Amino acid sequence: MSVSTQPDIRLAQQLGAEIRYAREVGGFIPIHGEFMETRGRCLVAGGLTGSPYGVLHLIEGRIAGLTASAKLGSSKALDDRDEAVEEYLEALKRYSPWKMNVLKKFHGEAWHVDKPSDNFLLHPDPGSRSFVCFCEDVTAEDLERTVDLGFKSLEKVKRCTGLGTGYCQGRLCVGNACSYLSLIAGESPENVGSIRSRPPITSIPLGALTRVVM
Repeated sequence: MSVSTQPDIRLAQQLGAEIRYAREVGGFIPIHGEFMETRGRCLVAGGLTGSPYGVLHLIEGRIAGLTASAKLGSSKALDDRDEAVEEYLEALKRYSPWKMNVLKKFHGEAWHVDKPSDNFLLHPDPGSRSFVCFCEDVTAEDLERTVDLGFKSLEKVKRCTGLGTGYCQGRLCVGNACSYLSLIAGESPENVGSIRSRPPITSIPLGALTRVVM
C-alpha cells in the first residue's frame, strides 16, 4: 500500500472548520465558500482546499487576502474580490468542477460521499507487509483485524493501532486509511471519518513558535 498527496487539514480543523471527505483528492478538506471563508475562525486557500492546479491556488490566495482586507474595512477590497470571484468560478468550471459542490455544501446544500477514492494505491492482495502508516508500522492486515473486532471509525482504529500518531501526525496515512477502511468495513468514508486534531492545551503565541533558540 502506498500514499498519495493529501491536504494537511489539522490547523483548519483546530480552528473549527467543517471537514469533509472528498473523493477527488482521496482525503479530507475544509468546507469553504467562494470568499474562502470557513464556518470556523479561518480563511483557507490553495492545496489545503483540494484545488489541484497552480492557477486555482493563486486565485484562491488572492480572494482570501481580499476577504481579510474587506473584514478590516477596505471598500476597494470588496470590489476587487468580486472580480476575482468571477474569475475563480470560471476557473473552477474549467479545472476542477467538483469543487462547485464544496461551495454548495458551504451554503447549505447536501453533499454525501458514499464511495472511497480511487486515488490511493493498494496491492490487489494486501497482507502483513502492505503498510498503511509508515511511522507506526501499521499494515493493511492490522486494519482488517480492527474491523473484525468491530471498530469501523478511523478514530477508534487510531486508538487500537497508533495509526496517525507518529512523526507525520497522519499527513501521509489518514486519507488512504479512510479509503481502505471504507472498502473493507462497507461504510461510507464520511462514517469512517478522520482522526481528531487537538490543539495545545494552553494557547501558544505564534511569536513563540518563530523564536530561534541558540
